[in-house]
Amino acid sequence: MIIYLFVFSISIYFTWLAERSTKNKPIFFLLSSIAILTLSVLAGCRDSGIGTDTEVYVNKIWSKIIDINSWNDFIFYYQQKYFEDIEFIYLLLNWITSLFSKDVHSIYFITNLVVVVFTYLTLYDNRKKASMWIGMTFFCFIYYNLSLNLVRQSIALSMCMYSFKYWQRKQWIKAIIWFIIILNTHNTGIFYSIVIVTFFLTQIQNNKVKNILLSSFIIINLIIFIAFDFILILVIKLGILPTKFLWYLGSENEMLFIKSVFINYLIFLFSFFFMSKENNNINDKNNLKTFTLYKLLGCLFFVTSIISQWSYRISYYINYLTDCSFLPQALKISSKNSKKYYQIYLLSCISISIIVWYWSIVVHNGNETIPYKSKILGI
Repeated sequence: MIIYLFVFSISIYFTWLAERSTKNKPIFFLLSSIAILTLSVLAGCRDSGIGTDTEVYVNKIWSKIIDINSWNDFIFYYQQKYFEDIEFIYLLLNWITSLFSKDVHSIYFITNLVVVVFTYLTLYDNRKKASMWIGMTFFCFIYYNLSLNLVRQSIALSMCMYSFKYWQRKQWIKAIIWFIIILNTHNTGIFYSIVIVTFFLTQIQNNKVKNILLSSFIIINLIIFIAFDFILILVIKLGILPTKFLWYLGSENEMLFIKSVFINYLIFLFSFFFMSKENNNINDKNNLKTFTLYKLLGCLFFVTSIISQWSYRISYYINYLTDCSFLPQALKISSKNSKKYYQIYLLSCISISIIVWYWSIVVHNGNETIPYKSKILGI
């Protein structure tokens, strides 16, 4: 536990310093590198088994990749399903890394580096709308340990959050290219479309039409995901999806995790809601309402994981975006209205994140990252 808190503190502190040095590019780059690399080095130095999926597929794919030395061989083995159903972008990242090192810790480091870099770039893009160190704090205590386990999906999640700006800026070609990349990074990336459709629906000017369409869209999705175990088994039997998707069936083992993390999400939802209620600026109020809608949607999908574990995975595409990007922006808006309430919201959100991190990660060993072990670091 101590090693995580130590590294989190360094990363958050140097993000705070970097944020105050944006005009001095060399200093900003140096401070940002420290903030990013401390997290990635910790991930890279960990032993196998720190993060369940390291032994499920990370090590297995790496052991195959390191024997492939040419591009033609890589493409040939990919086309022949040598790597089973692992996505192309993740395999490509493995192969490129293997050209420089055959040590499995290299891929532990590189995959986490990708996650942290895209997360950090998002915080940098929003630096005028939100405090970077706040976003980094939420990432560390809510999603860092998750990234040590759900390696491929965490890469996809960070890419989704980073590329969301292209939808907002209406840069459609870049947005579509990134969506294709995400689809080829993790199979669940298709459900990023929920975030995209929600975005388009929130842009509708007629409030009555917008509310009807949003409500219908949310209800239809919830019905689908509540019945997803049945649908999943059916499509696997029909041969549409491979049998590996049986892993996404509901499990009672997820209940404890749902209870603890859901409290965190609820606190965030209430914070969004109350910040929206107290704001009188029309543009700010509309943004806060949109943030609240996304968080409500994320909470609803997370609740359906009681029935289907698939929804638990899908909800991350919404919650990762709201927690690391939207919430810091909402807090920045709140700070313009009332410093007192801003401090209450900030303290509440950070405190509950740390408490839930301790409860779910340290006490109940969610993602199997406690205790941290590293032969390289002598831990």
